This record gives sequence, C-alpha cells and structure tokens, in this order.
Amino acid sequence: MSSLDPVYTQWWFPTLALASLVGLSWMVYRNRLRHLLEVERIRTRIAADLHDDIGASLSRISILSEVVKSRLPEGEAETAAFLTEIADSSRELVDSMSEIVWSIDPRRDNLRHLLARVGQFAQGVLAAKSIRWSMNIPPDPARIKLTPEQRRSMYLILKEAINNAMKHSGCHSVNLHVEASGGLLVAQIQDDGSGLPSDSPTLETSTTRRGRGLINMHVRAKAVEGRIEITSSAEGTIVRLEIPHRALRGA
Repeated sequence: MSSLDPVYTQWWFPTLALASLVGLSWMVYRNRLRHLLEVERIRTRIAADLHDDIGASLSRISILSEVVKSRLPEGEAETAAFLTEIADSSRELVDSMSEIVWSIDPRRDNLRHLLARVGQFAQGVLAAKSIRWSMNIPPDPARIKLTPEQRRSMYLILKEAINNAMKHSGCHSVNLHVEASGGLLVAQIQDDGSGLPSDSPTLETSTTRRGRGLINMHVRAKAVEGRIEITSSAEGTIVRLEIPHRALRGA
C-alpha cells in the first residue's frame, strides 16, 4: 500500500480511530461523573444549611413568641393572639422546611427513606383518631433509586391520600402496599371506610380543598411520568400510584 493512499486506507487508521473514540467516551464519562458528584455536594450543603441555620432560627422565633406570650399582663388578649399566630406560623414553616431539607438531601434518594418518612407521618396523624396503620413493602427497598422529584411527589401524593382517608372516609384501618418490578414502582393506599360519596366533585369541576387535593395528586404523578388510579366502593377507597424507577447495583 502506497504512502500516497488516503489516510483512512492505512493499516493503522482503524486502531487510531477506535482509541480516539474510547478516549473521548472516557472523557465524557469522567466529566459527567464529576458534574454529578458536584451536584450531590451542593445538595448536601444546601440541606445542611437549611436545617442548621433557617430551621434553627424559625424554632427560636416560635419559642421566643411563646415565652413573651406567657409574660404578658392580663388584658393583652390581642397581643397574645398575634404572638400565638407568630408561633403557629413558625412551627408550620419548621415542618415545611423539614420536608424541603429531606427532599433535597441526596442521602435520602431511595425507597427505604421514603417509606420511613411516610410511615412516620401516617402513624402520627392516624393514631390521633385510633386508626390502624400497616405497610407491606418490597425486600431491600434501599435498592430502589428515586430522583428528588419522584421522592417528593410520591411523598406528597401518599400524604394527601392518608390525610383524605383520615378526614373523610370514616375508616378503621389504612394500609400501604408497595411493590417494584420491571422498572415500575407501585404504591397503593387502601382504607376500609365508606368510600367516596356519590356527589363527590370531579377533577375537572371541583374547587373544594379535597377536590384540589385530588387534582394536585394527578398533576404531581404526571410530572414524574407516573399515573394515579382512584377506585372507591362501600368497602373503602384505593389510591394506586405507579411511577418508573431504577435499581441500585450493589446496594
């Protein structure tokens, strides 16, 4: 073969092209890995800052409001009411901040942490009305990887379903059943209440708090490429959520 032949016909060209392609792919992989690690470090730092600084300050405001209220002289009912509102608002913000911190913390990006938080919330609100709570979960839920958006949306959807069961169904028990297979995560909330009333508002026409809650559940599911199905009868209501997921290797 002559040295004047085109470069791509030279014996060494395929080897050089393959080596260049492998090298380029490795550089792209390293850059992407570096970017992902940097994002995780930023998320961890933001979560810590929100918890340590803003969360602590809000808690301090709530405590100081209660202290000042306890020291007010009699006849200061209006001032006491304002202080009560400040304390209550601060506590609500602390709760909201806790959810935000949890949702962006990369150390919580799996199903095990999500189910632990859902269970903690459910036991807290259902116990107040003597409603039994139970969960059926897949083996090794820490292997199920969720994005921050999936984790937050799934938590808020399940939280809304539990709240609805507690407030409106007249149930005695609520169960969460979770299973994962074929890249699909299915979470099902079922109560043994009286079911949705026949005059329940539709998703298209409702302007009530409960109706808006149902709409928000569907919107949140769609935002993470999931879907919700709600079925109801005289034996109770089932809220079924399906979202895609991926398993963590070696987790």
